[in-house]
Amino acid sequence: MRKLFLCAASCVLLAIQSSLGLCSKDLSSPLDNLADNVWTMIGPGDADQVTSLSVTRDGSVFLGSDIGGIYLTTNQGDNWSALNVALNNYDVTTAVLPAPNDSNTLFVGTRGGFYKSQDGGQTWRNPRKGLPSLSTHKLSGSIGAISTDPYNPDNLYLGLGYRQSSDGTTTVKKLKWSRYIYTSSDQGESWRPILAFPTPSKVTQLLVSANHKNTIYAATSSGVYRGNTQTNLWQAILKQPCLGIMEFSENPERLLAACGTAGILESTSLGRHWEPQNAGLLFKAHSSGPDRYSIIARAKPGTDLFAINSTWGSGGGVYRSTDDARTWQRVTNRLPESWLRRSSRINAIAFDQNDSDLIYIGSSRYVYRSRDNGNSWEQLISRNTGSGWTHTGLNIFGHTRDIEVNPTNPDQIFIATADHGIAVSNDRGYSWNKIGEEPRYGQSSADLQFVQRTGEENASLYSASFTWGNKSCLSVTTNSGNTWRALCDTLDPNNRVMKILTNPATPDRIVLGTHKGIFTSNNAGNTWSNGTSALRNEKVTALAAHPSRPDTLFAGAKSGLYKSTDGGKRWLPIPFLSNVPITSVAVLRGQPETFLVGSETSRSGPAALYRSINSGKSWYPVIKKLHKYVSGIVQLPSDDSTVYIAINDHNYHDRSSGSGMFVSTDRGRTWSEQNLGLPVRRAWNISVADAYPDLVFLSSNGSGAYVLKHPPNANSGATTK
Repeated sequence: MRKLFLCAASCVLLAIQSSLGLCSKDLSSPLDNLADNVWTMIGPGDADQVTSLSVTRDGSVFLGSDIGGIYLTTNQGDNWSALNVALNNYDVTTAVLPAPNDSNTLFVGTRGGFYKSQDGGQTWRNPRKGLPSLSTHKLSGSIGAISTDPYNPDNLYLGLGYRQSSDGTTTVKKLKWSRYIYTSSDQGESWRPILAFPTPSKVTQLLVSANHKNTIYAATSSGVYRGNTQTNLWQAILKQPCLGIMEFSENPERLLAACGTAGILESTSLGRHWEPQNAGLLFKAHSSGPDRYSIIARAKPGTDLFAINSTWGSGGGVYRSTDDARTWQRVTNRLPESWLRRSSRINAIAFDQNDSDLIYIGSSRYVYRSRDNGNSWEQLISRNTGSGWTHTGLNIFGHTRDIEVNPTNPDQIFIATADHGIAVSNDRGYSWNKIGEEPRYGQSSADLQFVQRTGEENASLYSASFTWGNKSCLSVTTNSGNTWRALCDTLDPNNRVMKILTNPATPDRIVLGTHKGIFTSNNAGNTWSNGTSALRNEKVTALAAHPSRPDTLFAGAKSGLYKSTDGGKRWLPIPFLSNVPITSVAVLRGQPETFLVGSETSRSGPAALYRSINSGKSWYPVIKKLHKYVSGIVQLPSDDSTVYIAINDHNYHDRSSGSGMFVSTDRGRTWSEQNLGLPVRRAWNISVADAYPDLVFLSSNGSGAYVLKHPPNANSGATTK
């Protein structure tokens, strides 16, 4: 009865703000309803970078993201689900396009190539015949644009490039773009090059003309081209780098182009002459880059025009013209927020095909819905629970770096992210909020660790925070993040702190793994020592403590594995495979002579997990050919025999979806995959908490935070790689 009353009360409150979501029928924690062996998403919701949106004839919406792959909603954005099975690159660079004659056949471009689905996105394939060959260690050909053919449903056109809203990372910018547009006559099964540009060009949009048969337009980094698919000849119609183009069925001579810093350009002579149409558009460059007018679109003939300036600057946003491009007015000045700050950088727009007033836009943190042609907007990443926020199935969540449970208050769970700070739940994962105050350089946190000291009511939480400008600091809070104290005044702020090691047996000792070696404090972080170490200038990526000897510590670095027997004052190398970089270390509780060490792919070979049963005197691999490195190893609190590992990967090669998570129930001798429920098979970290002895928490790289319930008396399979 009391539960019903609380639910009704929450619904009354939320009725005032109905756009924030409805009352849940069940106020219980997600930790109470876990299925065995299935990863379950937790967290407040986040879209990180929405890179594309498309709406099908039945109103379903496909969302592409920069690190989380593809998501689908069938109820106008109220709930989302991932569609990433066999999608081996999660950086989606084009909209998901259905085949004109079959809604179950879908096409999409990624940073790692072209993908096709024939079951509505449930599974994907990567046909590459005629396209650049698959590359193991780099990007072979990022897809910038795909277009179907209104005259022939079997025809496709494709251009290499990158998404309209971004030039990409340094790695992407160094790619060699093609001179060609590629065409397929069998719905993407095979390709051949046609239409050579005068110079290699990055393609950001292809438009097969519905007004002029055999005509295709290409918006590229070297200008706008009109091509003839019969003669295979291009004509440059605008010698200005442009990102988007559209034509008009009611006026076949008219074109509009979105051209970055030049804004919106119009031709009424099929590209012979162009004039700017920028009245009302804002141009305000930002330190991160210039204005980027990238998209020009409308729902259907006769409706308003929309233009997007995809920039972090104050001129960014969506602009609408109600007078056919004569004047523009920004319609995203008052976008709503949940737990995250709004962003002016809008990357994508899509229109419902049956209701032209229903519009979706995607930004660097949010996806929004408007039911009134852009006059007002609703955010779709989070629902208001009354006490905070919970996800809608979208939790791409800006590089989730760590999840930690407060040992003195197990109802309290913290999630550390890169870009979006630290989120906290005070009700066992039911609702989430930002912490009260960010630590120094606290927009991003690489690691979190709790220390519980005798006589202290609250455990101390340490955060290794950083900025993308490589500033870093260790900070501590004793009041759950309401205030923080910086402990880095005597540390080099340009030395990134990667890992924090604490031990309940030595609560005042804190060990840091950094880009320039190991630093140790024996007075809770007030002063630091670099000790005498072979690791003084090395990037240290792994730290571990012996389960029963608190002064015996282990560290992993690019040069190998190291050990200290005096609490971190001196470090000596442990004989290991030569030139194998170490990324994770564990010494098993209950059998401390058993070591597990994870490596990173290098010139010595693919990443692997190694096991020693004689305290490191000899080693053998138990899982081989992992991609790209072992990011974490944990032992289940309820069972010394059960061990989980996490694997991470990066976006800088074609197939970068990672190798997934693995579990062993025989202390690491045999392993089986454990990926059910994960839309992204790569992770930054994996953690456990004594308060939840059968649960494992995962910090995924691309789809947020997860928890898994390990079943009692589970047996590992013998599947190894």
